[in-house]
Amino acid sequence: MLNTNPNTSQKKNPALAYLSRLGSSRSVITISNCLKHIAVILGASDIETADWAKLKRNHWTEIKRTLTEKGCSGATQNLYLTAFKTVAKEAWTLDLIPQSSYLKIQALTGVKYERLPKGRSLTGKEACGLLTACDDGTNQGKRDKAMFALMLGCGLRRAEVVQLEMKDWDCCNRSFCFIGKGNKERVVYFNARTKLHLQQYLNERTDNNPALFVSLNSPHSRLTISGVEVRIRKLGQSLSMPKVHPHKFRRTLATMAIDKGMPIEQVQRLLGHVRIDTTLHYAIVNQNNVKLAHKKYLG
Repeated sequence: MLNTNPNTSQKKNPALAYLSRLGSSRSVITISNCLKHIAVILGASDIETADWAKLKRNHWTEIKRTLTEKGCSGATQNLYLTAFKTVAKEAWTLDLIPQSSYLKIQALTGVKYERLPKGRSLTGKEACGLLTACDDGTNQGKRDKAMFALMLGCGLRRAEVVQLEMKDWDCCNRSFCFIGKGNKERVVYFNARTKLHLQQYLNERTDNNPALFVSLNSPHSRLTISGVEVRIRKLGQSLSMPKVHPHKFRRTLATMAIDKGMPIEQVQRLLGHVRIDTTLHYAIVNQNNVKLAHKKYLG
């Protein structure tokens, strides 16, 4: 397990400085894997012992070659390039590499590619089935139904939903205001049915935990990301839907919103995306709609 605290021993390690600025543990793991690959190219066994002062533009050629040989996608190659350029920036900031080397690395360009979005969104019947499956008469079922209805109706990330607190809830306006990914403040709105699910869940709460969603095994503990994933996976398996995961709720919301005519800019704001092309990749265009549109306009 990497220690990414910015203490004195890490001040001259650009890789650890980079990791310490990442917002989630998942991002730390992902970028750590990229940086370890780069460290190996530099002749080290790990990112802590790598001599980052040796970082040069030509190292990217070797990294890209190995990624291509492994059959890595354009998205994966661009992720590695982002890690490569960012650690170079950190190294330059720490006066480990000259500006000329830094500028040459920053001039590198990513792989150009475009693929159709993979996977699919949930159908309306599947989404209703998941919520109905929570109705087992238990407090856990009420919590899960409120949580999943909120994620499905507001497009919340799993990390965002577990960070929600009671004070974030505006009951009158049926909304939540919170700090989401990228340290961005966001407001999401939900319908009257979701409000009812929330109230039914909260009516069973007897603890004073400020978190909106808590672990029922330990009411003093906030529900974790892994806890959310375990619950949705078990519900999916009970309905013979083994590939259901929390992020699919965001994809489902994006697809439903676009199918119903919501402007893509509003969908972007709804999901909290910085770039609109990210929003477009979340929405799975209904191929039946494409077929009908082609028949209508092009015969």
